[in-house]
Amino acid sequence: MRLSFPAKEAIKTALAMTIAYGIALAMDWSTPMWAGFAVAFVSLSSSGQSFNKSAMRILGTMIAGLASLCLIGLFPQDRWLFMLAFSLYVGFCTYMMVAAKYQYFWYSCGYVCIIVALEAGPNSVTAFTLAILRIQETGLGVIVYSVITVLLWRSNSAEKFNALVAQLHSSQYQLYCSYFQRMKGQEVDVKSLIVQRIQQQTQFKALLDGAETDSYEIWEVRHQWRLYQNQQLEITALIERLHDEFSKEQQSCITNLSVFEDELEQRFKQMETMQEGNAPEYRIQSIALQLDRQAVKALSHFQQAAILATQNNLQHLEQLTLALFNNIADINGFQHQSSSVKTIPPKKSAFAFDIERLGSIIQIMVTLWLPFLAYIYIPDLPGGIVVCIMAGCIGMKLAANPNVPISIMYMPFVTSILFSSVLYVIIMPQLTSFLGLGIMIFITTFLICYIYSSPQQGISRAAGLAFFVTMISVNNQQSYNMLTVFNTALVIIEMFVVLLISVNIPFSSNPRKGFTRLLNRFIRSSHHVIATFRIDPHTALSFWQRQQNAFHCREINTLPGKIKTRSHLLTTEVLQGTSTQQVQTIIVNLQMIKNRLQILLEACAKPQAKILINALSNDNHNWRVQIQQSFQQLLNQTSIESQTELKARTSQLELRIKKILNEIKDDQLTEQDKRNFYQLLGAYKGVSDSLLEYSANARQIDWYTWQEARF
Repeated sequence: MRLSFPAKEAIKTALAMTIAYGIALAMDWSTPMWAGFAVAFVSLSSSGQSFNKSAMRILGTMIAGLASLCLIGLFPQDRWLFMLAFSLYVGFCTYMMVAAKYQYFWYSCGYVCIIVALEAGPNSVTAFTLAILRIQETGLGVIVYSVITVLLWRSNSAEKFNALVAQLHSSQYQLYCSYFQRMKGQEVDVKSLIVQRIQQQTQFKALLDGAETDSYEIWEVRHQWRLYQNQQLEITALIERLHDEFSKEQQSCITNLSVFEDELEQRFKQMETMQEGNAPEYRIQSIALQLDRQAVKALSHFQQAAILATQNNLQHLEQLTLALFNNIADINGFQHQSSSVKTIPPKKSAFAFDIERLGSIIQIMVTLWLPFLAYIYIPDLPGGIVVCIMAGCIGMKLAANPNVPISIMYMPFVTSILFSSVLYVIIMPQLTSFLGLGIMIFITTFLICYIYSSPQQGISRAAGLAFFVTMISVNNQQSYNMLTVFNTALVIIEMFVVLLISVNIPFSSNPRKGFTRLLNRFIRSSHHVIATFRIDPHTALSFWQRQQNAFHCREINTLPGKIKTRSHLLTTEVLQGTSTQQVQTIIVNLQMIKNRLQILLEACAKPQAKILINALSNDNHNWRVQIQQSFQQLLNQTSIESQTELKARTSQLELRIKKILNEIKDDQLTEQDKRNFYQLLGAYKGVSDSLLEYSANARQIDWYTWQEARF
């Protein structure tokens, strides 16, 4: 009988759990359940990801142990200063969890400190012993699980990784063809391809981290794969700029356009061939777009600018595809011709605070302080400081993942506590050796891991295993007490009360409110960018203006992804009259607005001729005011009332730019001036068109029903 992947992973986790308990009991450690915790939380869907998690857990545990000793040593007699410093430390770890590459490392730094510092108390001797013991037990669980994953059904990410790379090649070729067809005037829908590309590139980044570790072939060329990631992003961003339509007269100005298309088409096809492990059958060659200078001179200055801008973009695309082709040839061990073009890594934006990350600090501090104050001021509180420990450990996960509803933990917690109570009361008193205990641990762990096997059920699986190992409280000197069951049930109730309060601080956990809050923030930041941008890149800005711009640019870049994630929580009961397709459509529109604003900022950053800036000053101001009014209307009413006026203003701006270019003499502008100015026009049009399209789709949604109060 062939076992399924979930069954194999459940067997590995159950076997590692059993062995870890056996070794911990043989070493006569006082609380072997911490070795069980390590096994439960270190397992992931592939061995590469598990090895990464193991290393991060051990390092995080050591740092957390040191931090705990420092906190207790600094504030041995002052519980308020201790709690303040302790909660700030955990808040910092949670802040780093939200967007850090090594998220689990920061989680280990935080939650292990919660366990050690709060359980040890102010006694420095006990704290040191407890910290060392936790490090030993955690290391045991990590090492046992790592050995099991190496020896038994080792899985890796290479197969999924290669399949995703094939999808990336295919979707990028389709995107290239679609935009080239659109440039020729054909009606092509590219929205779905853009959404697909964004999803695939996000998956690629996450999968590459695990594939580098569990696949030697990928690790050996990891630098080329990181370069490949940057090249994919750069090519996609460039293709999105090829959105203009050309007349036949303009197309005829590029004499070798068909040869250029054929060459790039062959490159995309040969990339797929090489990724499949086959040598390329076509020898690529560098190609330069040739312009018919006489035909170009016969065009108006505006049309000349369009031709020159498109030639520049297509030539850059040719160089990037050549560099990508050579990189894929390097990865797969095929010979290729050298290329002088270098892919520029994405620029790091200026530092700006993330509101969600700051909110996670407030949320976890509330989660820690509520049970701590209850422990201080409520005599004989069931569970005592354990409530603070459990709420803090789970609260870190919830604060770092605000899109995970707390309701998904109800059933796993209830099921686990009931099942573990039966084992504790009925089964365990009958066991007389580790053989029987080991069989019980193996079967229970297997069932929990198999039932909650999907990645979306990770918190459920962790909750089930956590309360299982807590309830059975395995020790060499085992004792039983029915009060343990009732106290544990009360601790769960107290913990849920704390979490239900903290998840709504500082922001509501209601999906509707969260969606509209993020949407309004995106519109406000877009309004700010439009209000402050200048077509003269040499305009001096104060420090405060630079910080404001950095913050709003970060908001624009990150909020569409956050809104898309939050939209998954919108059920049919929540929407009431609005289809999920309508919601996804406006999310795509937000992504397009974001891309167009980025193109506008990039176009404004390029040097423009002074004569053009002065001539366009009033028209640029009028267009900017109209766009600001449109964003303000979207913020208040979620649709643009003066759509006709915005269309007219954009058309007027386009006509004005055409007139300015056509009236200027040839010797007053260089070809680069014309390219830059035409790209600025494309940016204006892109922002206006994407804004009008969003407004038309937003008008179809019943926002009044969304905003009304419900019980």
